[in-house]
Amino acid sequence: MKTKTKTEGEITKSLTESLRQKLSKQKKYQTIQIDDRKGIFIGTTCGYYQNKLDMLFQSAEQDIVVYLKDKDSNYILPETNFFKRFPKSLISGKILIPLVIFEVKHKNIITHAVRQYSEIAKAIKSIFPFCMYNFLLINIKMPKNGNTDRIYMAAKSFDKIIYKSDYSIGSKVHNDLVKKMWEIIMQHIEYLKKEEYFRLSAFL
Repeated sequence: MKTKTKTEGEITKSLTESLRQKLSKQKKYQTIQIDDRKGIFIGTTCGYYQNKLDMLFQSAEQDIVVYLKDKDSNYILPETNFFKRFPKSLISGKILIPLVIFEVKHKNIITHAVRQYSEIAKAIKSIFPFCMYNFLLINIKMPKNGNTDRIYMAAKSFDKIIYKSDYSIGSKVHNDLVKKMWEIIMQHIEYLKKEEYFRLSAFL
């Protein structure tokens, strides 16, 4: 049943839930998980914090993240007197190992935001070089006459840009988009399972 789409958050949650349902039917992919609004480690910076210099680690929240499950809590980032988290970054102290990310933008987006997410994608891929970062544009007005627009010029670090118009939750367009996203995820996971360079087959 087609329902009215109100917010970017609703779209993100609906897409994530649909992808989770597909994942739950795939027994051979029990080592991966799909969630929305997850903080991903993007690096460290030395700076002044609470009256002294600290090495601050930081994360950036991403809309839809496919990542490795951490059953044995191997991916905990310990804090020390010098190595500390930036406020609101990695609250649990756990680092997620991202395999595929989808950043969702609905209706309106400005060039500055595109550049910002492109830089975040670059930072994430510099730490997790096996991670695929995708930019998902939903119901965003395309430029007239097919001309290259400012979004295109600013989107330098994304692996894929996916565009969908006339989207609403529960519609055929939603189902088609989920199918496309799932295919992208599975193709990348299968690539990582077979590619010897990254040595991730033991975890997938």
